[in-house]
Amino acid sequence: LAFAVKFGEKAVAGHYTTNVLLSLAIQPAEVVFDGITTMQQMTADICKNAKENDSAQLTDTRDNKKYWVTKLKDGNCWMTQNLAYNGGGTSRGTNCSGWQDTDTVAQYCSPGHTDGDHASRGNYYSWPAAMNGDTSATGTVQGACPNNWHLPTSNTIAKGSFGGLAAAYGAANDAPGSAIMRGSPMYFQYSGYAFSSGINGVGSAGYYWSSTPSGSDYAYLLYLYSNSALPSGGLNRYYGYPVRCLVKTNSDDFWEPDSLLLD
Repeated sequence: LAFAVKFGEKAVAGHYTTNVLLSLAIQPAEVVFDGITTMQQMTADICKNAKENDSAQLTDTRDNKKYWVTKLKDGNCWMTQNLAYNGGGTSRGTNCSGWQDTDTVAQYCSPGHTDGDHASRGNYYSWPAAMNGDTSATGTVQGACPNNWHLPTSNTIAKGSFGGLAAAYGAANDAPGSAIMRGSPMYFQYSGYAFSSGINGVGSAGYYWSSTPSGSDYAYLLYLYSNSALPSGGLNRYYGYPVRCLVKTNSDDFWEPDSLLLD
């Protein structure tokens, strides 16, 4: 540490000694989400009181895996990386061997890419596994999510749905909309999907389960390609897709975009 001091104009040359008190002023770190550290501590009130784009890495106490969580423009707090919880059904390992193309089977597999960052693929879940085996559940469904969190809905623009989230960011079902959904701060991924032939589509397609059924064999989901961002697609329940969870602050609020974005 070096510093200079100006003496008086008539000071005599020589060596001088004295005591110097140094003070360091720092800006205190901003506390987000009331300073919580775990997923299970998040509540609707904590999320409501947070600012848009507040973000923190929280620990899932079930397995101590960490997830980035952000308050997004729709007013809700979302995981901004994919769930990697080993649960909800029968494990198919890291290569999805033994995956059954049967709509009623609760199964999941881990691709081994769960690095705790936004680009992590997390696990693949069949829809029954995403629902934690309760395929008859309705309303706010926790599914495989941590306590106090739940799956998004779909085929709607209600707050807490994929359609409502896309509407909040002005993401239409086109190439720019896909780029919006995959960019900051949402970070949806081209994570591909799993079925009996293994893992496919990584880097070119993204699919995310909702809790909303579509008939007896399908369920709604968000899917992304380079030229599309459809928040209300419907596909067979046996496919293995990633999961994002959220904490909804007010179930009675709805987004009213200029144009419906579900087509």
